[in-house]
Amino acid sequence: MRTQALVLSAARQVLERYARRPVDAQDKPQHGHVDAIFRLDGNRFVVEVKSNARSDSVARAITQLRGALRKYPNAEALLVVPSMGEAGAAICEQERVNWIDLNGNASIETDHLHVYVRGRRESWIDFVAREVGTNPFSRTASRVVHALLTDPHKEWKRSQLQFATGLDKGYVSKIIAALSSKGYVKEVSGQRSRALHVPDPAVLLDAWRERCKPRPALFWGLVAAHTGSEVLEKLVSSCSSADVNYAITGLGAAAAYTNFGSFRRGDVCVQGPLPDAVMAQLNIGTNERGRNIAFHNDFENACIGAKDMHGAYFVSPVMTYLDLFHLPERSEEASDEMRRYLVAQWK
Repeated sequence: MRTQALVLSAARQVLERYARRPVDAQDKPQHGHVDAIFRLDGNRFVVEVKSNARSDSVARAITQLRGALRKYPNAEALLVVPSMGEAGAAICEQERVNWIDLNGNASIETDHLHVYVRGRRESWIDFVAREVGTNPFSRTASRVVHALLTDPHKEWKRSQLQFATGLDKGYVSKIIAALSSKGYVKEVSGQRSRALHVPDPAVLLDAWRERCKPRPALFWGLVAAHTGSEVLEKLVSSCSSADVNYAITGLGAAAAYTNFGSFRRGDVCVQGPLPDAVMAQLNIGTNERGRNIAFHNDFENACIGAKDMHGAYFVSPVMTYLDLFHLPERSEEASDEMRRYLVAQWK
């Protein structure tokens, strides 16, 4: 039951993330046919949780949800699973059942809400870790570390970290407690507001780098270009014309911050699914071979401290440094240059 409660909490946070509004949750509905009731503005969802998304499990869940809808005739069905596969998603689409998985993917269609997100790979374990022992360097929790390192000498208030990261108050407090226990952050003495600072940003940066997992490319693009700079120009033009939120990382970002050498491939983090026009302009597909643009997810982290330079948006110097450890070409050399840049900025 504890695990189910954590899963429901994570699912509610996923729904709030995309709806951009709070979700009221009732974990013990009046009728015991479903696991929870979610209320979001004009929508009420009957929620069923399953431990996997195998076809038979999804089919059973839909049967249970259909039965529950007889008790809640004005509600919508919502299935929650750890990770939704293609087969399960197809069944839900055929039966017109909404679903969320704890990677952050969702397919929801109501009169008041339309959400379709696929391709996210944020582990649901990161959500559970919030409750059972917070890892401050997990994909989601590290947003707090990232925000702190964008201005480590600043006296940070918890409310400022909430705003910068988009994380809730309780979770931010747990991350801060985990960082404080290791001495990575300390409270400013004499401050009644319990402001925080980073005593040694290089130590915190190294701790994050040691635990930072690579952010694999979700898909690939190809544009005709002789240099990496031309690749980025065409990428930026296409994204900007379609109002796609993006942040360039990798060697392209290193070159923007330090004038580091030439490069061939552009790496970029994007928010949400790309419009068809952008998909066509950038020849986007899933085959890496011969492509010169790599698209990554986790835009929520990538946008923290992002900078507008030369008419384009780049991830922060901190994120640039971390991403370079997992990228090809001259990334190792560029990471050394970025570290020198960061240390100089922090002096």
